[in-house]
Amino acid sequence: MQEEKLYNTLCCTIETWIMEYNFCPKCGNEAERKLYNLLVCKNCGYDFYINPSPTNAVILENSKGEILLIKRKFEPKKGYLDLPGGFVESGESLEESSLREVKEELGINIPAVKYFGSYPDEYLFQGINIKTLGFVLTGKIPDGEIITASDDAEEPTFYKKEDLPVEKLAFESLRQGLRDYLKQKLTVSPAT
Repeated sequence: MQEEKLYNTLCCTIETWIMEYNFCPKCGNEAERKLYNLLVCKNCGYDFYINPSPTNAVILENSKGEILLIKRKFEPKKGYLDLPGGFVESGESLEESSLREVKEELGINIPAVKYFGSYPDEYLFQGINIKTLGFVLTGKIPDGEIITASDDAEEPTFYKKEDLPVEKLAFESLRQGLRDYLKQKLTVSPAT
């Protein structure tokens, strides 16, 4: 059921995105839609498969179990809350990109990240709506690390899980990822 929902969401997302693109990235001539995620150039025959861009976001906890949120310094969504993260760059693994983003945005090294879930989303950048597939990971901040916001992050703040302002996060993928994470962490198992 979850897989079907994800598939339908991705197909809908990609279909909406494909409508924004009408020209071949190779020669610039008009392209024809063949499938929900495929454009074929009428001029040069190039098959252009449209896939979402991978992103990462890390749910970081300190030794008290509090979660770190940052404020976005730049558009899109300047001033909104965010998790440390960003786009996966060419040649990087998901884990490498996540560790790099944490270092760039917070000035700290964390020992490892662990995959939590993935969520389709959109990222409006300079008038283009980029479809993304956001990978949410988890990590622990070692005691003694001094957090210094830099790059495109500011005002790092720790929140107790029950006080997280989830609805103030910049992107739906992050809101959904944190909701799912909190469901897991705040669910108390009945005594047996």
